[in-house]
Amino acid sequence: MAKQELPKDKNGVNLKQLDQLSRLMDSKFKIPGTDITFGLDPIIGLIPVVGDIVTYAVHLFVVYHAFRYGTGGKIVLKMLSNVLADFLIGKIPVLGYFFDFAYKANDRNVKLLREHYEEDKHKGSAWPLILAAFAVTSILILAMMVGFYVMFLKLFEWIQGMF
Repeated sequence: MAKQELPKDKNGVNLKQLDQLSRLMDSKFKIPGTDITFGLDPIIGLIPVVGDIVTYAVHLFVVYHAFRYGTGGKIVLKMLSNVLADFLIGKIPVLGYFFDFAYKANDRNVKLLREHYEEDKHKGSAWPLILAAFAVTSILILAMMVGFYVMFLKLFEWIQGMF
């Protein structure tokens, strides 16, 4: 299949520019003597609060432009799941810092875009994924509510036993 021309969104940003930004944030530098690469993401992430805001703004910038290109919901949802994984695991003390070096959400997201435009992959609707995510989230919320209810009952019993 012939390669499609790299698209530009309405602001003139193209996939090559997103790729350059992604490399800068995730894999621009290499630790000498190893295959380990890293970018500015884990370094900026060391700055409390502001670092997280800046790195997630870049993550969302890439996703936003994917949306502006008119990519399908399936890709956008996969990209958002990469950002969410980076956000959630990145919040775990110590482990989250090392995760930033390894996961490289921006690189993953630009790779999804390249596969879509150059190899015609990731076609289809996002609705099955959205419904599955909704079902899993609903089950987790329900389980948490039941857990809190049981914990409240145990706490109430323990308080009654004291008197």
